[in-house]
Amino acid sequence: MSEASTEMSRKHRSVEDDIGYSHAKCPFHMSTIYDLIVIGSGPAGESGAEEAARLGHSVALIDDRSELGGNSCHTGTMPSKTLRESSLVLSHAVDHDFLPPVADHDEHPITMSAFMYRANQVMAKEAERVRSVMVRAGVSLFTGTARFTSAYTVIVSGGTEGAITLTGSHFLIACGSRPLRPIGVPFDGKQVFDSDDILNLSQLPKSLIVVGGGVIGSEYATIFSNLGLRVQLIDANPVHLPFIDQEIVSVLHREIAKRSLTLELGTAVGNIALSGGQAVVTLADGRALRADAVLYALGRASNADGLDLAKAGVTADARNRITVDPEYRTCVPHIAAAGDAIGFPSLAATSSDQGRSAVRELFGLAGTDAQKLLPFGIYTIPEISTVGLSEVEARASSATVVVGRCRLSETARGIISGDDGLLKLIFDSGSRTLLGAHCIGARATDIIHTAMFCIRFHGTVDDLTEAVYNYPTVSDAIKIAALDALWQMEVKSHHSYLASRTPVMSPVI
Repeated sequence: MSEASTEMSRKHRSVEDDIGYSHAKCPFHMSTIYDLIVIGSGPAGESGAEEAARLGHSVALIDDRSELGGNSCHTGTMPSKTLRESSLVLSHAVDHDFLPPVADHDEHPITMSAFMYRANQVMAKEAERVRSVMVRAGVSLFTGTARFTSAYTVIVSGGTEGAITLTGSHFLIACGSRPLRPIGVPFDGKQVFDSDDILNLSQLPKSLIVVGGGVIGSEYATIFSNLGLRVQLIDANPVHLPFIDQEIVSVLHREIAKRSLTLELGTAVGNIALSGGQAVVTLADGRALRADAVLYALGRASNADGLDLAKAGVTADARNRITVDPEYRTCVPHIAAAGDAIGFPSLAATSSDQGRSAVRELFGLAGTDAQKLLPFGIYTIPEISTVGLSEVEARASSATVVVGRCRLSETARGIISGDDGLLKLIFDSGSRTLLGAHCIGARATDIIHTAMFCIRFHGTVDDLTEAVYNYPTVSDAIKIAALDALWQMEVKSHHSYLASRTPVMSPVI
């Protein structure tokens, strides 16, 4: 541990004397006093706890589940993305005669148990991985519900060890979030589901209405429609995924049109009811849609409302999202928060980075600057990923924008796999630097990382065109799109050169 970190640790340990607590021993753990107490074991909590332990600090991790990993492991990222993969594999099996074809929607060859088989395996392995990481790092684990009793103490209750009071010099709140469940929506876990309990479907419905066209709703809508279910996606916003480049979204819509998925955009939901063994969704325009099941996926709320934040002096908004500064500190300097507990972007990757950065800042070290350049991944079928400026943003800030494009069907790998996605690279032709990248296709979330590093280190169109890529790969699209932009730059440059030339006058004889 560095001298600066050691000195910070001395200062933090002096807090114990200031608040009047001794190093009382706990029968199950070394001490009830820790340099850092982490609430929640999702990506933010895991990375924060591991970082603090790596720096030599004593760490306690509290989670209300004995199986660690948070919502990311049990209800969010891991199960939903595994279901996506299962959907692709199982539908591929149908298409290639490994399962009987779907003649109609009355006989579905894919059972819910088959659909969930791999997801259950993955969730168990991920929970065990997180536990193994924490144990190797020397983190003390507590199972139960945490509540603040002061700015330096929490009580953990509901676990097998009974109620335990823990004292910490610093805290990281990484308690995750839950789906919003408005009063009036008849959630029953049988026909009307939120994005958590949709995993508890006893059997695949023949038809599904998804309320909410955001990331979660769009992902599940494409996953289920890929299995042959009749799916209707409803969203009040007339623009689907408005934070994504709309040329990319248009490709998604083209793919959606090939399946049994219909969009109802710009239409609000008036009422959801159960009738005659089906769910009935009445739209604001008076139309009534019927389906075997409804997935309500409109918004999430932080779980911080159960922490008694007021006793620690920490503030939150109406959705329980904790307010933090750029270093992820709350209004109480020794308490930080990260991940879903603070709201947008609520992505597993960014939450993990936030947790690590927050802990480094708490212990007097420089945090990370990755939040300045966030890659986004949306795991629809096909998947979408984006980083940097959109085309609209780039053109608003510069008059010298050039956009290079590559249809993934133009790459050899795309031809082999049948991938007909799109990659857009946005450059400033003056500096030749890459400003943004947007992709839709089978490996979009992998492809985008090359563009991310190029933007991060001020790479140019020349850097991308002069690189050699394995062949055949989907990543070869980066070079094709960069060459498209380079040719446009060279044409413009050549035309400018011709326009600037002074005509040579013939001498008068």
